[in-house]
Amino acid sequence: MPNQTAIIRVGTRASMLALAQFEEVKKYINNFSPNLIVEPHKIKTSGDIIQQKPLFDIGGKGLFIKELEEALLENKIDIAVHSAKDLTPFLNQNTEIFAFTARQEVRDCLLSKKFSSLADLPVNARVGTCSPRRKAILLKSRPDLQIIQLRGNIDSRIRKVIEGEIDAIILALCGLKRSGLTDLVKEIFDIDKFLPAGGQGALAIQGLKENIKLKELIKNFDDEVSRVEVTTERSVLQNLNASCITPIAVNACWNSISKQLKLKVQIFDYDGSDFYQTSSISDLSSFSNAQLNQQAEIAGFNLAEDLKNNAQKLLQKICSN
Repeated sequence: MPNQTAIIRVGTRASMLALAQFEEVKKYINNFSPNLIVEPHKIKTSGDIIQQKPLFDIGGKGLFIKELEEALLENKIDIAVHSAKDLTPFLNQNTEIFAFTARQEVRDCLLSKKFSSLADLPVNARVGTCSPRRKAILLKSRPDLQIIQLRGNIDSRIRKVIEGEIDAIILALCGLKRSGLTDLVKEIFDIDKFLPAGGQGALAIQGLKENIKLKELIKNFDDEVSRVEVTTERSVLQNLNASCITPIAVNACWNSISKQLKLKVQIFDYDGSDFYQTSSISDLSSFSNAQLNQQAEIAGFNLAEDLKNNAQKLLQKICSN
């Protein structure tokens, strides 16, 4: 165990949501090793510090894991806890994801003080989001909306709705539930109508490959369904060389009983004016559990190839930015 002290140093951002995620991981660890001391090491990331600019302009959501990964490589922490949707498609080669926790809500939702749904928003309503994916989906169905670039923690974004600065915001339901901030949720979007980001709803625990003992402990709560689904989604993003600021929505659904893997991908122009979607169903019943990760990667790769072949012009436009 790290430092031979029965202490696990967990790197986490300092936001309300990040600390709730730390507590979730701490419970998982102590369920298997009750005597271990699991302590948070709060780290400010570039994404937390630079609040005045859109993520698009400063490098995307990779800025929310950069300093955590550096602390891991410098042995300042033993593991890092991330929202899986914040992971860049490729991580440092000396690290790996020891576990994906059981996936919670993957859906997005609308929060508003005055309005009951997206359809209920008036013409030219001001809707806050920093996600190009959410912006494109919104504008595809409601091109009249004013999309306001909105950065900051969940509570600060909600405050802007309460104070009337904007009419509504779009957020991930899982983060609101983890933070206990669901009071203003007015509409939960159907997945097929508002496809989520890759990895949404799961937590990822990153560690050094060489830390075998810690990996053995953490993998006790690696969730098969979550790992298969997130691995599939990340494979799509990796093959497209997409970032978290690319308007790409992807969702995998793994049925561990029937061994059927469903995958759906949507890509958008940034203003929602152009759109392409594709999907697949893979029967993995002939493969062992040890082969599932590889087959998940193949399923994601194959659907990404479909996109390259059938939506080349749109794909080149959005992945070149």
